[in-house]
Amino acid sequence: NGVIWYGFRQLHKVEDGKVTTVPVEPGQDINQWELKNIVEDANRNMYAAGGKYLLKVQAGAHTAEIVPGELAKHWKAAAIDQENCIWGLNNHAQLLALRDDDIAVAQSDLWPRKTVRAAGFLRFLHRGNTDRVYGWVAPETLLAIESGQVTKLPGLTFGAISRPICMLEDREGNLWAGTHADGLVRLRRRPVRSLEVQESDLSGDV
Repeated sequence: NGVIWYGFRQLHKVEDGKVTTVPVEPGQDINQWELKNIVEDANRNMYAAGGKYLLKVQAGAHTAEIVPGELAKHWKAAAIDQENCIWGLNNHAQLLALRDDDIAVAQSDLWPRKTVRAAGFLRFLHRGNTDRVYGWVAPETLLAIESGQVTKLPGLTFGAISRPICMLEDREGNLWAGTHADGLVRLRRRPVRSLEVQESDLSGDV
């Protein structure tokens, strides 16, 4: 419909060359938010994640509303799949699924909250070209979400590089990631190889 949405402290839209700030329902203040993801569902409702609350702008509305409930708080990333389900990651190491205004926990304890600060795990979600949603939630932990099923992809590694901050799946299904300090890299699968050794070469546990 020719409208560009973006988040900077608050939610804004660009329409017909004019930038306007989308107000939130009366009594709510969202200044100094860091809005990271804005997604549109099949009904043309807009959702903005990345702040203290999850915002929703219904199709045709001129104001935003705060999605109610504890599970709608502190979303840090969001992406929508081919079945119109919006997936989110929050500060509590949870993967969330938003369907028909109802939020459920799809997976918990995605990273070790008790031993590592959650801020040390740069997390994001990305809708790929193959209708998968990918989520990066911890060092060398990549999730794939397809048809409502969540799996961890084994054998994927970035090697000795800095944290990824964004991702793209190309037409051939290759995954590319932009990193914090090491440029653009491609994720690769590490094949498991069986090594044959002579019995005389074994000296202790293997």
